[in-house]
Amino acid sequence: MLDVIATIAVKPDFVDAFERGLRDLLAPTRAEEGCVRFEAYTDGDAVYCLVERWRDEAALQAHYEQPYVRRMLDNYGEWLSRPLEVRRLTPFPE
Repeated sequence: MLDVIATIAVKPDFVDAFERGLRDLLAPTRAEEGCVRFEAYTDGDAVYCLVERWRDEAALQAHYEQPYVRRMLDNYGEWLSRPLEVRRLTPFPE
């Protein structure tokens, strides 16, 4: 399994467009074969977190190639107020 947290800070002028795009990709992303979990959260102040779990690296890379994901990523240069932050997580040993 591969866990990912993406933090996305959106410029105020683009919040509506970002949220429409995010809503459009939730269902198809969750239906992808390698997607175990894909949840979106916001702090209410134009910062969003995607909490994801993928079967493996290949599943995550296939996700990035989906047309609905490419459309979102193509807009990030204009929409984001700071660079996209993506963290790949591994379980903490007990």
